[in-house]
Amino acid sequence: MHYKDLLKNGTSQQEPLPGREADMVQNLAGGYAFRAPLEMSVRRWLLTGSTSNAFYQNKKELTYQNLKDLEQLIQEAPDQAAALIVEASQKGLKVSPSIVAMVYLSKGSHRAKNLFMEQFPTVIRTASHLYEFLMYTKELRGFGSLIREAVWNWFAIRDTKQLAYQFAKYQSRYGWSARDVLRKFHVWPGIPGKGPEET
Repeated sequence: MHYKDLLKNGTSQQEPLPGREADMVQNLAGGYAFRAPLEMSVRRWLLTGSTSNAFYQNKKELTYQNLKDLEQLIQEAPDQAAALIVEASQKGLKVSPSIVAMVYLSKGSHRAKNLFMEQFPTVIRTASHLYEFLMYTKELRGFGSLIREAVWNWFAIRDTKQLAYQFAKYQSRYGWSARDVLRKFHVWPGIPGKGPEET
């Protein structure tokens, strides 16, 4: 007797359940499972990351798939995506997934961009976070007026003491330093959303 004959409905793991095909996807092991809701998939990645290989998939493939899911959620439900990013930045195993997710949020719709500006100081809390964000931004989207304004505001909400502490503690990381940031963005501390004209 074949093992699938022992199952109530005679369906093996290599086949979707009859009548539920649309709700199931084939996994990397060749079996079928119910599709996780997009929000759940994105939340799981933001909280746990993909910095190590899984049994059937390497970390690069995992990251690529999760970023596709993130982009879809940002497009379909930017408010939900932003809320998940903030939650993961505070509760996740690492903050890196939330930082890279902020770059993707900044590339979204007008609503997504507004949410990016609102949540930037909440997610990007330290100079180290800022350096990491700028590293991803350079690779994934480039610098523009939205990014400049976010960086200027990051400086503006901190007093001199706080800035001195941040840049003494995190002098340089991810290929960036305090000097690099000041030179790149021509920051005027204390003036939200303002900076000198580019030279």
